[in-house]
Amino acid sequence: MKAIKNLGFAILAICSLSYCTNSSKTAEQKDSISQDSSLEVIQDKVEDTVDKQGDDPQLVYDLVESMYSGIAVMKQGSEKGTTAEIKALANKLTAEHTKLTEELQALATKKGWKLPIGESVDDKEKRMKLAEKTGSDYDKAWLSALEDRHKTNIGKLEGAKPTDPDLKVAGEKGLPKIKELLAAIQAVKKSYK
Repeated sequence: MKAIKNLGFAILAICSLSYCTNSSKTAEQKDSISQDSSLEVIQDKVEDTVDKQGDDPQLVYDLVESMYSGIAVMKQGSEKGTTAEIKALANKLTAEHTKLTEELQALATKKGWKLPIGESVDDKEKRMKLAEKTGSDYDKAWLSALEDRHKTNIGKLEGAKPTDPDLKVAGEKGLPKIKELLAAIQAVKKSYK
């Protein structure tokens, strides 16, 4: 009987410690989680609307959402990068992508297409995980993340068959720029191998 009582106390202590550990999140962390959940619900509703608008609005939505996240990663690189080369590349990429994003936003506004309100929750989580790295490990991971993002967006643009003439022009203008920026990322990445 005494052993069962002791086992009961042990289980109670473990559960209490587990609760204390889980409830030790700061108010800021709890607010961030709540905001992420709210953002995800809003983004899902906007995405549902975009799905109904067709392929051209969906392409713009996906590209702008990717660029929001990409710009956040680029700005992070300008802060966390360990070399002048990384920081300069981050600043260049931020400026160029901000310009491309503004052009797509203007097109979407002109056409009445819905736009994302920010980066996706998944992309934000990836960016936060990237931020945990330090030193040259961060630099290498940052370059790889941006290389992958640019390759993905190039694939989307090359595979797209827009019917809207303005979107075709924007794609023809934007694709070479994104390829140029990918080449700049890859040139810097070579020096880190």
